[in-house]
Amino acid sequence: MISIEPDLLRMYHMLKRVITDLGYDYEKEYDASITACVLANSIDIIDPYKIFERLFKKLSNRHILVIGAGPSIYNIDRRLTSEIYDGVICSDGACRVLRENACLDKTCIWVGDLDGGIDSFEKISNFQNSFSFLHFHGDNYMDIIKISDKIRGFRDKIVFTVQTLPLCPKTILIPGFTDGDRALLLSKLLKPSKISVAGMDLESYYVSMYSKPFLKDIDLITPSKKRKLEWAKRLINMFPYY
Repeated sequence: MISIEPDLLRMYHMLKRVITDLGYDYEKEYDASITACVLANSIDIIDPYKIFERLFKKLSNRHILVIGAGPSIYNIDRRLTSEIYDGVICSDGACRVLRENACLDKTCIWVGDLDGGIDSFEKISNFQNSFSFLHFHGDNYMDIIKISDKIRGFRDKIVFTVQTLPLCPKTILIPGFTDGDRALLLSKLLKPSKISVAGMDLESYYVSMYSKPFLKDIDLITPSKKRKLEWAKRLINMFPYY
């Protein structure tokens, strides 16, 4: 049995430090976790451990490509052929770089909070071999409720992730605060033989249009985004054993 949460208390305290440092409302984050529990039960999503077991069988000892939304994403090999990678984990809007048939012959995983728009979520989720890790936090949980009917259609291959307690049997808390570091830490959890990365520019002073749908090209990073990426790097280093 694969263990999703080998150190739950440590993860919880680390993420609580991030939330406090960035000045977020902890009560809203708590409400987001409650909402994730209620919605998971309402639409009857699958047990997240079953998803992990399926992914572990598909990607353990395989080659995984992790795609972030940083500026170096423009240099990615757009072909993404199955001869090169066995699976792709992409963070939210970064999934838009995948060609239309990229997920026909490999396992694709979308990891995000819908900040990059719903298009990338639907694009990946519609593939037969795809899975989604939808993250609930204080700024997005009300918007997720509005699209619950769409999410219901993917309830057999979606995982709800949260960043605070409480947890319920159908939600999980995994390391990572931004979509990019959650995607990378998820890839490590699956014990692949090799991990390649693209667009994981945690020290960059720029963001790409794949980070936010309103951006038209590369733009200067905001101070708040810079602090998030600094925490992303720290969290990756805090959980190297994944």
